[in-house]
Amino acid sequence: MVDYSRWNNLDASDDDDEGMKKPRVQAFKGPQKVTIGGHASGGGVHVRPSGADNQPVGVGEEAADEDDDEPMEPASDDEPAPGEDRREDVLNLRGLAERALKNGDAAEAVRILEKAMRFGGSSCPGLADVLTTARRAAAAAPTPAASSSSLASPSDAGAASAKEGRATDEAKAAHGGTVEGRYSWSQTRETVEVNIFVPEATKAKAVNRVRVTEEGVQVDVSGSPVLKGDWEFKVEPEEDPDWEVRSLEGRHVVRLTIRKKPLPGGLSVVVWWRRVLKGDPAIDISVADEKQKERADKFSKAWTEAHAAFRDKVAQRTPISIDCSAEGGGADSMETS
Repeated sequence: MVDYSRWNNLDASDDDDEGMKKPRVQAFKGPQKVTIGGHASGGGVHVRPSGADNQPVGVGEEAADEDDDEPMEPASDDEPAPGEDRREDVLNLRGLAERALKNGDAAEAVRILEKAMRFGGSSCPGLADVLTTARRAAAAAPTPAASSSSLASPSDAGAASAKEGRATDEAKAAHGGTVEGRYSWSQTRETVEVNIFVPEATKAKAVNRVRVTEEGVQVDVSGSPVLKGDWEFKVEPEEDPDWEVRSLEGRHVVRLTIRKKPLPGGLSVVVWWRRVLKGDPAIDISVADEKQKERADKFSKAWTEAHAAFRDKVAQRTPISIDCSAEGGGADSMETS
């Protein structure tokens, strides 16, 4: 193992060395893992102990802080001298910029990357491409005025959300319905979506039970059940059901999405529900059945036409005779197409 202890007494204060950058030295108690660049390290230089007991120790320090390996941004007044090697700073800046991009702050990423270019980043492979990407993301980002307007007008955001919800629900209107005063629902070929009506001030933390089993459901808000019963058909049980509290057409709802249970035997048969819970009002699913029948008829027609076209093509092929006589190398003659 290399002994770095001699660096502890390094004298870098000679007058001739005043303009030189002091070496950065760090001693460790045990083996370390060093990662340079890459997504895992955020583009910077990261040092991690190989074992839990091997914590990094700085020169003249008892122990290093937990954040010593985090990328650090050099000071703005610490501009590099001509020819000075600042590759480590460039890597740290790139790591910080990629983290900013990941967090959605493109403007901050552009600022950091432009600083990296001033520190010699033009020689860092791929840095210019990251800067171009960041500038495009910053140009596409909404203006602060638009963002503040959106924050200042939650009713507008709610109206947009309600409009989106209406568009989605209208697309499924033929496959669902409303149980007055309790919930509305819709379905696709694989899922059922139930919008349970709740008081206007209901928050997500007030939903203290969402239980979905293969045969039944119970949703409690503030200790009282708002939806409870047996499914019309079996569903896929969920340990962590998919639900949310949102606005829909001017009402507060708990939206619950469940998956229909496939039929045994792996049959690709779509089952359209007439109701969500047994005993609740049913809808007319003849429209869905008609659409399904129409799709099946179109497929059958296309299959029949393709089959007929194939038979016609085979029938129109010109037979080719192959001489299998003794003169031709065989005992018989045959005809093939």
